Amino acid sequence: MTTYSLLKHKELDKSLQRRGDNVQHKVTWSLVELALRGRTPQVKGVVNHNTRWRRTPVKGNQYYMWWIPISETDLSSQTESDNEHPILIREIRHHDRTSEPLGIGDINDYATIDVPSLDPRHQDQFLVEEMMGHDSVGISIVKGLPGSGKTVALLYALIDLAILLDEAHVLYITYTPNLRDESKRFVESYGIADKVHVYTLDELEQEILKHPEPVSDSYLQFEVFAKHLGASKTGSWTNHLPALFAELRAYLIGMALPFTWLRSRRQISSCSDMPLLSYTVYSQLRNVNKRAAKELYHIAQLALDREIFNEQVRTWTALDALMNGSHKGLSWLDNVGGIIVDEIQDLTLLQIALLAEIGRKRVQANPHNPLAFIVAGDESQIIQPSGFDWRVTKDLLSSRLQNYPSEFELRYQKRSPRVLADLINKSSELYNLLPKHSRPKALKQSRIPLDAEPGYLFTCRINPGKMLWTDLMAELVDKPGRVLIDLSEDLRAYIPPEDLLHATEVIHSPREIKGIDRRTVLIWGLDKTIQKVIELAELTGSHSDTARLLQARHLLDKVRVALSRSTDTLVIFEQEGVSLPAEWPLEEVSGQFPITLNALLERLQSEEMTVIERIEGYLQEADERCQQEEYERAYERNRRAVHVVKYLKDETLQRLVSEQRHNISQVLIEHAYEFLSQVKALYEQEHYGDAYQIANETQQYLAKIDDADLTGEAKNLPDQLYRLIAQICWRKANQALENNEHAQIVHWFKETSITYEKQEKSEPAIVLDYFAKRYQSIPQGQKLPPKQIKRLLKYITDCLDAIKSNHEDIDFHDIISQWHEEAYQNLKACPETKLHLTWAMIGHKLRSMGFLPNFKEQVDHLLAEVETITDKNAIAFKAWGADYHNNHEESLTLWEQIGDYRQAAEAARKLGNVQQAVKLFKKADEHLPDSLATLCELRKILKDVRAKQNHFTEGEKMVIRNLFYQLDRLLQGKKD
Repeated sequence: MTTYSLLKHKELDKSLQRRGDNVQHKVTWSLVELALRGRTPQVKGVVNHNTRWRRTPVKGNQYYMWWIPISETDLSSQTESDNEHPILIREIRHHDRTSEPLGIGDINDYATIDVPSLDPRHQDQFLVEEMMGHDSVGISIVKGLPGSGKTVALLYALIDLAILLDEAHVLYITYTPNLRDESKRFVESYGIADKVHVYTLDELEQEILKHPEPVSDSYLQFEVFAKHLGASKTGSWTNHLPALFAELRAYLIGMALPFTWLRSRRQISSCSDMPLLSYTVYSQLRNVNKRAAKELYHIAQLALDREIFNEQVRTWTALDALMNGSHKGLSWLDNVGGIIVDEIQDLTLLQIALLAEIGRKRVQANPHNPLAFIVAGDESQIIQPSGFDWRVTKDLLSSRLQNYPSEFELRYQKRSPRVLADLINKSSELYNLLPKHSRPKALKQSRIPLDAEPGYLFTCRINPGKMLWTDLMAELVDKPGRVLIDLSEDLRAYIPPEDLLHATEVIHSPREIKGIDRRTVLIWGLDKTIQKVIELAELTGSHSDTARLLQARHLLDKVRVALSRSTDTLVIFEQEGVSLPAEWPLEEVSGQFPITLNALLERLQSEEMTVIERIEGYLQEADERCQQEEYERAYERNRRAVHVVKYLKDETLQRLVSEQRHNISQVLIEHAYEFLSQVKALYEQEHYGDAYQIANETQQYLAKIDDADLTGEAKNLPDQLYRLIAQICWRKANQALENNEHAQIVHWFKETSITYEKQEKSEPAIVLDYFAKRYQSIPQGQKLPPKQIKRLLKYITDCLDAIKSNHEDIDFHDIISQWHEEAYQNLKACPETKLHLTWAMIGHKLRSMGFLPNFKEQVDHLLAEVETITDKNAIAFKAWGADYHNNHEESLTLWEQIGDYRQAAEAARKLGNVQQAVKLFKKADEHLPDSLATLCELRKILKDVRAKQNHFTEGEKMVIRNLFYQLDRLLQGKKD
């Protein structure tokens, strides 16, 4: 990963004086972020300056750190650095001095910043280090409220451990990829990457089992499974499927451990075969009657059989492998001196037990070396259904590691401005709506620093049906640093489809936005969410109380996450007709104001943002989305940066935007290839329905990638996909034909035609369109009247005329031949004979192509049927039949009988009766065919030669004989 060298101006330290500890800590952390990522989460530009300075806020909107990549200055040629992207840090300035000129200075005015010496911790964050203790196993629990600096404290505890432990290694575990990546950058910049192992839990399990595939517990997959079970099986949980999923994942499965353990002095038996508590144990743990527990137990069994909870199953497998020594990975485990776990509240007890077992194994292998085991989390911000409980976690850790944890709480609010911090604190009172046993156990209010920024808190009363969605979405996506959090998960239903495409860039769920800050946060559905909590908490009297309370607790945790994301402005939408309950403490927060929708739009529109600020913001948000593995959203934010940066002559930003664009597009392309492989596999397994669904999703996925990013082999990706989709649709159409599903036949032939149109292959598209029209107007398997037979034969003719070449993926002629057979079956015993000849001529063409093996027998059968019929159409068919059987004399007679001199002339030609043929063509008033005209000329020449035979010399006669010899060989098909 790239890191950046920092050069500070000699006046920087002077400009930092008298700014207070908070500003100095913020500046230090900003320097760390610059060294790690080349930018900070918030970047502002300047106007009316010759130099393209960047400004990072270090105290609200008052003080800013001024910096610039050296590549954007004249000093770039005057410095030598191992790093190709040095950054100059100029000074700290008050906002009022923004318009004052600021020179770059001389390169000698700058000195290199020693990044490893930077330490942005506040005094309370150093205490984490002090808690490590000197026991053989020191267990430390760090409880951090939102914005308290928990992650920073852990990262620097990681540094301290790596230094303190000398040769020992440190294991750092987090649940999310974004925290993993940030941690890796951090340890690399401090030069300790060789001593620190950074994993997500998923990656750690892959390392233990040497199993390369990631897994997850998919709620969507569970929802499909539960609905398939039906209400008779899910019972009172039917309308609470999210809570049912959480109950199974967090308790019945997530608390099933392969060893005996204690919970509140109650011994819990080992689960030796699979991660599933017995229903009797579950009944005791969750205070649920045995009948209800048994029902849930059977649902859990079925879910495990369907591989719904693969994430928990793999954790159980990894834990079991560690305990019995059959694991294949972790060769470095014996040398680990520290284990740090962040965001522990998102782990089930089973997952926590796995981490505890890693610690226990280390102690067993190397009992004389101390082990520091540090876990951190916030019980009020549980987004993953984990059933997390600090008390239970402490019991488990102490029993497995043979020491009782020490605790520390980070209480100071370091992120949110005053009014928002106050709101977050007061929102904790909402947990009082729940019974005591359902509330977070360690919930306390954060302390707000005296010099905290004030911030902005607005409530906006709206009517969803009269919302200015187009204007609002346009403003939200236009500038970075904004998000609309959908708490009630019904927002998209109100937004017009034409606005939804871009809305996905800024609409996030609490889970998606967790761990990410935004300057301006809008919250939708807070009122309905709290109302729902009250309804769930008030409903009692059945065994499903657990489900309701679990769902209510989960909703309140999401509220806390949403409220803690803003660094400046928070807007809470309140819907007309939906009243906030008395329990909602918003009225008690001083500094909150109402705002109209129009005023909100004006506020968003009037926010000043330089081009540099926009680009930096887009890059930051794209990075965040990448860290959450939401690459499509990342691509959209980067696309906005691409659009803006082309108007700015800034090599650094152009490089950063281009590099990010390339990296994201490569991931998207890799995913597209993976999807394509899935489609191919399903197609080969003849699962055409599933193959089509994934192929269609892949098609939509690919459509989001600009053509310019599809380079090299990836250029062929769309064509490969379209070709595969065409094959799938063709197979689906044939299946529908076999099952005689009329609507499906038409649908799938149309889809196949459309797919070929997208490939700009007009020929198969036209033929398949004829196929669809044929089945739409003439259903198969029905008795057809002459009018329909005629139309069917016309479709055959049109298709044959349209087919100019062979298509390796699709052979149209089989189906066309079936149509011909269908026409034959309907022509038998048909009183009208006018279509027999058309049928026969089409069939003759198909037979010449190798199709219709029974064509001769069918012709003979129809000839026998019309033998006694003497109308003109019947005689014409008989004449064609005589010709087909090489009875050209009879054919000639019959064609002359009905006055079809053109066909009679052709029969005469086949007989070699040239004079008769010429007469008949003249009688038909038609020009002689070229070949016949040539023959007539040849006869005249021969007659002329005969008349002059005595006048030719011997040499000329030899030439004439040679010419006729060549002509004879030519007519025999021989070559000289």
